[in-house]
Amino acid sequence: FAGLVTTLYGVGGAVGAVAGGLLADRVGRRATLLGAQLLSAAGTGALAFTQGRAALAFTACLVGLAGNASRPAVQAVVADMVAGQARVRAFSLLYWAVNIGVAVSAALAGVLAQHGYTPLFLGEAAVTALCALTVYRTVPETRPGPARPADDA
Repeated sequence: FAGLVTTLYGVGGAVGAVAGGLLADRVGRRATLLGAQLLSAAGTGALAFTQGRAALAFTACLVGLAGNASRPAVQAVVADMVAGQARVRAFSLLYWAVNIGVAVSAALAGVLAQHGYTPLFLGEAAVTALCALTVYRTVPETRPGPARPADDA
């Protein structure tokens, strides 16, 4: 069953990445980030109380979808806000921070899981909600306006 849940999380993540890219371009980067973070926080918090195999599988898929929907929007914000050579450095720092975060959180979760999963899920939900608040307070909308057709002269 663990393999199925992991697969559904991954499928949700793949769908979320595509949907997040489309939403970032259509409704905006900021709105996509906020929606994805809030849905991810809610889904992760729900995992703390989910009972039953079907509910667990569905919630894991939802968390995968929401968690990965923000990735294209984050990348678009960086591309929109940082120009030229600084963009290479900005993306390098972004990927560095994400990878360090994944490594540290995985190690920390392994230690903390000895005390049960409920605090882990609730803790991650709280941190993700704080990320949404940070986005709300600090990240501007960076989506460019609609392109204008070239003049037919």
